[in-house]
Amino acid sequence: MQYQIFKTLFDEESRRYSELEARSRLYLTVITFYLSVIGFKINDVVEFANKFRVPLILYIVTAFALLLALLFTVASARIRNYERIADPEKIIRLLGESAPTDEDFLDARLIDLAVATNRNAIQNNRVALMLRYASTFIFIGVVLQIAILFLAIVKART
Repeated sequence: MQYQIFKTLFDEESRRYSELEARSRLYLTVITFYLSVIGFKINDVVEFANKFRVPLILYIVTAFALLLALLFTVASARIRNYERIADPEKIIRLLGESAPTDEDFLDARLIDLAVATNRNAIQNNRVALMLRYASTFIFIGVVLQIAILFLAIVKART
Protein backbone atom coordinates (compact mmCIF):
# COMPACT_ATOMS: atom_id res chain seq x y z
CA MET A 1 0.00 0.00 0.00
CA GLN A 2 2.76 2.45 0.94
CA TYR A 3 4.64 1.64 -2.24
CA GLN A 4 1.52 2.37 -4.32
CA ILE A 5 1.14 5.78 -2.70
CA PHE A 6 4.74 6.72 -3.44
CA LYS A 7 4.46 5.30 -6.95
CA THR A 8 1.32 7.38 -7.53
CA LEU A 9 3.23 10.51 -6.51
CA PHE A 10 6.04 9.61 -8.91
CA ASP A 11 3.54 8.97 -11.70
CA GLU A 12 1.86 12.32 -11.05
CA GLU A 13 5.17 14.10 -11.65
CA SER A 14 5.60 12.10 -14.86
CA ARG A 15 2.14 13.20 -16.02
CA ARG A 16 2.96 16.76 -15.03
CA TYR A 17 6.07 16.57 -17.21
CA SER A 18 3.91 15.53 -20.18
CA GLU A 19 1.41 18.31 -19.53
CA LEU A 20 4.16 20.93 -19.28
CA GLU A 21 5.71 19.65 -22.50
CA ALA A 22 2.35 19.92 -24.30
CA ARG A 23 1.86 23.45 -22.99
CA SER A 24 5.35 24.36 -24.17
CA ARG A 25 4.51 23.16 -27.69
CA LEU A 26 1.26 25.16 -27.66
CA TYR A 27 3.05 28.32 -26.57
CA LEU A 28 5.70 27.79 -29.22
CA THR A 29 2.99 27.47 -31.89
CA VAL A 30 1.21 30.65 -30.79
CA ILE A 31 4.41 32.67 -30.50
CA THR A 32 5.77 31.45 -33.82
CA PHE A 33 2.52 32.35 -35.55
CA TYR A 34 2.47 35.85 -34.08
CA LEU A 35 6.13 36.56 -34.76
CA SER A 36 5.94 35.21 -38.30
CA VAL A 37 2.96 37.43 -39.08
CA ILE A 38 4.80 40.45 -37.72
CA GLY A 39 8.04 39.46 -39.44
CA PHE A 40 6.75 38.46 -42.84
CA LYS A 41 4.20 41.24 -43.02
CA ILE A 42 6.48 44.00 -41.77
CA ASN A 43 5.66 46.22 -44.75
CA ASP A 44 1.95 45.74 -44.14
CA VAL A 45 2.44 46.46 -40.44
CA VAL A 46 4.29 49.71 -41.21
CA GLU A 47 1.63 50.68 -43.76
CA PHE A 48 -1.15 49.93 -41.25
CA ALA A 49 0.66 51.92 -38.54
CA ASN A 50 1.12 54.90 -40.85
CA LYS A 51 -2.43 54.78 -42.19
CA PHE A 52 -4.01 54.72 -38.74
CA ARG A 53 -1.27 56.77 -37.02
CA VAL A 54 -0.42 53.95 -34.63
CA PRO A 55 2.98 54.49 -33.00
CA LEU A 56 5.45 51.88 -34.26
CA ILE A 57 6.79 51.60 -30.73
CA LEU A 58 3.64 49.63 -29.85
CA TYR A 59 4.55 47.04 -32.49
CA ILE A 60 8.15 47.00 -31.31
CA VAL A 61 7.09 46.42 -27.70
CA THR A 62 4.65 43.72 -28.85
CA ALA A 63 7.39 41.95 -30.81
CA PHE A 64 9.79 42.30 -27.87
CA ALA A 65 7.24 40.77 -25.46
CA LEU A 66 6.72 37.87 -27.86
CA LEU A 67 10.47 37.39 -28.27
CA LEU A 68 10.81 37.17 -24.48
CA ALA A 69 7.96 34.66 -24.44
CA LEU A 70 9.80 32.66 -27.09
CA LEU A 71 13.02 32.68 -25.06
CA PHE A 72 11.24 31.47 -21.92
CA THR A 73 9.40 28.78 -23.89
CA VAL A 74 12.63 27.52 -25.47
CA ALA A 75 14.30 27.56 -22.06
CA SER A 76 11.43 25.50 -20.66
CA ALA A 77 11.89 22.91 -23.41
CA ARG A 78 15.57 22.30 -22.80
CA ILE A 79 16.78 18.88 -21.77
CA ARG A 80 16.11 18.29 -18.10
CA ASN A 81 17.68 15.85 -15.68
CA TYR A 82 14.92 13.60 -14.51
CA GLU A 83 15.46 10.95 -11.90
CA ARG A 84 14.34 7.42 -12.49
CA ILE A 85 13.07 5.36 -9.61
CA ALA A 86 16.13 3.15 -9.30
CA ASP A 87 18.98 1.60 -11.23
CA PRO A 88 18.25 -2.15 -11.40
CA GLU A 89 21.92 -3.10 -11.81
CA LYS A 90 22.90 -1.01 -8.79
CA ILE A 91 20.14 -2.65 -6.74
CA ILE A 92 21.42 -6.11 -7.66
CA ARG A 93 24.98 -5.12 -6.71
CA LEU A 94 23.77 -3.79 -3.36
CA LEU A 95 21.84 -6.96 -2.52
CA GLY A 96 25.00 -8.80 -1.61
CA GLU A 97 25.15 -12.49 -0.78
CA SER A 98 21.75 -12.84 0.81
CA ALA A 99 18.58 -11.27 -0.44
CA PRO A 100 16.88 -8.80 1.92
CA THR A 101 13.41 -9.41 3.20
CA ASP A 102 10.62 -8.09 1.05
CA GLU A 103 9.92 -5.49 3.70
CA ASP A 104 13.51 -4.19 3.70
CA PHE A 105 13.60 -4.26 -0.08
CA LEU A 106 10.35 -2.27 -0.37
CA ASP A 107 11.51 0.21 2.28
CA ALA A 108 14.56 0.95 0.16
CA ARG A 109 12.37 1.36 -2.94
CA LEU A 110 10.14 3.80 -1.04
CA ILE A 111 13.21 5.92 -0.39
CA ASP A 112 14.18 5.68 -4.07
CA LEU A 113 10.67 6.77 -5.09
CA ALA A 114 10.66 9.66 -2.63
CA VAL A 115 14.02 10.98 -3.82
CA ALA A 116 13.15 10.60 -7.51
CA THR A 117 9.74 12.23 -7.05
CA ASN A 118 11.21 15.24 -5.24
CA ARG A 119 14.00 15.73 -7.77
CA ASN A 120 11.54 15.47 -10.67
CA ALA A 121 9.20 17.93 -8.94
CA ILE A 122 12.06 20.45 -8.74
CA GLN A 123 12.66 20.07 -12.49
CA ASN A 124 8.95 20.39 -13.25
CA ASN A 125 8.69 23.48 -11.03
CA ARG A 126 11.48 25.14 -13.01
CA VAL A 127 9.72 24.35 -16.29
CA ALA A 128 6.41 25.61 -14.92
CA LEU A 129 8.04 28.88 -13.84
CA MET A 130 9.51 29.42 -17.31
CA LEU A 131 6.14 28.72 -18.89
CA ARG A 132 4.47 31.11 -16.44
CA TYR A 133 6.83 33.86 -17.58
CA ALA A 134 6.24 32.91 -21.21
CA SER A 135 2.47 33.06 -20.78
CA THR A 136 2.77 36.47 -19.13
CA PHE A 137 4.67 37.83 -22.10
CA ILE A 138 2.23 36.21 -24.54
CA PHE A 139 -0.58 37.90 -22.61
CA ILE A 140 1.22 41.25 -22.80
CA GLY A 141 1.73 40.78 -26.55
CA VAL A 142 -1.93 39.97 -27.14
CA VAL A 143 -3.11 42.89 -24.98
CA LEU A 144 -0.84 45.21 -26.94
CA GLN A 145 -2.18 43.83 -30.21
CA ILE A 146 -5.75 44.46 -29.05
CA ALA A 147 -4.76 47.97 -27.93
CA ILE A 148 -3.27 48.61 -31.37
CA LEU A 149 -6.49 47.52 -33.05
CA PHE A 150 -8.65 49.69 -30.76
CA LEU A 151 -6.32 52.62 -31.31
CA ALA A 152 -6.60 52.14 -35.08
CA ILE A 153 -10.41 52.02 -34.85
CA VAL A 154 -10.50 55.21 -32.77
CA LYS A 155 -8.12 57.03 -35.10
CA ALA A 156 -10.05 55.85 -38.16
CA ARG A 157 -13.18 57.53 -36.83
CA THR A 158 -11.45 60.87 -36.26
